[in-house]
Amino acid sequence: MGCSNSRDSSLEGIDQEALTEFENELGLKNISAETIVNVFHSYSKAGLITKNQLNAACIDSKVNLNLNQNFLDRFSDEGRILVKKIICLGILLGKGEAIEKVCLLFETYASSRESNLLSQSQLEEMITDLIEISCLTIPNYVLSLNKHDPELRRYVSKIAIITPSMINYHTYMFTETFDRITLEQFKDKIANDKLLHLLSTKFIRTFAIQMFMNMVKPAENAMKKNKDKKRTKKSATSYEKLPSVKPKLGKSNSMI
Repeated sequence: MGCSNSRDSSLEGIDQEALTEFENELGLKNISAETIVNVFHSYSKAGLITKNQLNAACIDSKVNLNLNQNFLDRFSDEGRILVKKIICLGILLGKGEAIEKVCLLFETYASSRESNLLSQSQLEEMITDLIEISCLTIPNYVLSLNKHDPELRRYVSKIAIITPSMINYHTYMFTETFDRITLEQFKDKIANDKLLHLLSTKFIRTFAIQMFMNMVKPAENAMKKNKDKKRTKKSATSYEKLPSVKPKLGKSNSMI
């Protein structure tokens, strides 16, 4: 039990020192999520926004962000930024109460901001963006800046392995009883099913590591144990097949 707590503490330390520190440097934590959503929406066109438009939006709205081009490229398609993804990042890292962020997410992924329904495909898109940004986009970018950090590399690898299962699990949690969902149902689902971790990049990664430890690690240990067992059995079988060697008594040259 002590080892498990120590391991969890170590992983949390890696997240805090590398990933959370990078997220704080982006400047989004000082701005309300609602402001970020409104600014990006107002300057976007057909779900896209150019880097120049993004800069103009930040200047006009007096929003001070530290989003460098290399990082923004991970939210881009042919040089233009995908607005939903960058808004999703803003909601995850910006200031705001949980209920406010839930409403903003719903509005962002609905077919229109006035719509009161999310389809299954829209839910899947939202959940995929939330988890991929938290578990792939940010970790992989930070790792690219710290390529020679073995502990960070192992941590990022563990999160990446479990990401597809994370997406499948959370999508199922929302769609098991609905093929589409209203805002009220969405709010109730997040609150009642303890899915509030989806509103924080750090808590999403914490959930991912817990899932890794509960699913992947036991499977890896079982496979290793099975391999060791087969190796031992093979070694024993090989030993049994070795030809027996009977010592031959040579003629004695001594004379009695």
